[in-house]
Amino acid sequence: MSDRVKVDLVMAKKSLRKVLFSRKKKEIMLPKVVYKGSSYYVVSPSLILSMDLEGYPVYLKSRVMDKPKITFRRPLPVFGGEHEHVVVFGIEGGLTVVFHGIAFVAQGEIIDIYGIVRDNKQIIATAIITEKAEYSTQF
Repeated sequence: MSDRVKVDLVMAKKSLRKVLFSRKKKEIMLPKVVYKGSSYYVVSPSLILSMDLEGYPVYLKSRVMDKPKITFRRPLPVFGGEHEHVVVFGIEGGLTVVFHGIAFVAQGEIIDIYGIVRDNKQIIATAIITEKAEYSTQF
């Protein structure tokens, strides 16, 4: 192999490493809160709609606008395991919250949501805190 080819291979490996391992998210200048060892940005529903926060962990306090819809994914698991439940409901600003688990929330109730923003209109919740209970999942 010639020296020129070796140099090209080394340069290609370096540029590939940069692409694969340097995908850090931009730091956002928002206040943070720590919940169960994870850090979340404190936001409002209007801020989620106006900024590109896709993939960022967020915390917000909002009112439930729609009736929650509880979906059972596998009512009878064939190979054992757990039943999978999903709760979907709308909050202020037209956002949708998806929680993998059972969360008893009522329409009009003010709740705390910890989760990750997806598609700028949807929040995948990892924890929901109401006046009466705390619901959380572990990924």
